[in-house]
Amino acid sequence: MKKYFVFILTLVVILFNLLIYIEKKPLIHEEPRRAIVAQEMLLSGNYIVPTVYSKPYLKKPPLQNWLIAILGFKDKYVSNFDARFPSVLALILIGFLMLIFIEEKK
Repeated sequence: MKKYFVFILTLVVILFNLLIYIEKKPLIHEEPRRAIVAQEMLLSGNYIVPTVYSKPYLKKPPLQNWLIAILGFKDKYVSNFDARFPSVLALILIGFLMLIFIEEKK
């Protein structure tokens, strides 16, 4: 039980830290492209074929783009928070899955 508490406390601290700085740091690496694709989805209404500058972008699966577009749907605008939040959720999910699989092996 103590291991779960320490693990969950660590995840909460990491999540809190990520959520504090999620808007303050500029987008880097692949994040701007994902934000552009999601923004174009919102503006054009085409959620099937992702585009970058009106040209089809079929290099990556669109699930992350859809999640980003869903987060920005209300304002029709993709912010840094919208672009990064799916990655934060994936990090937390992977942490929980690792905990479950490690405990199952014992």
